[in-house]
Amino acid sequence: MNFTLDGQSVDSIELKCMIVSRGLMIDKAVYQRCCKNYRIYPDALTCN
Repeated sequence: MNFTLDGQSVDSIELKCMIVSRGLMIDKAVYQRCCKNYRIYPDALTCN
C-alpha cells in the first residue's frame, strides 16, 4: 500500500519508519480505514 506524504509516494514500510523515527502524526482516519486489512495502530511502537 502506498501513501502520499508531502507530495512524495511512500510505501507502508517507509511510512512506519517515519512514524517511529520522526514522530509523525497520522490522521485518525488512516487508522480507521486501514485497521481491518493492516496491523496499524495509533501507537507506532505497537506496529510490527
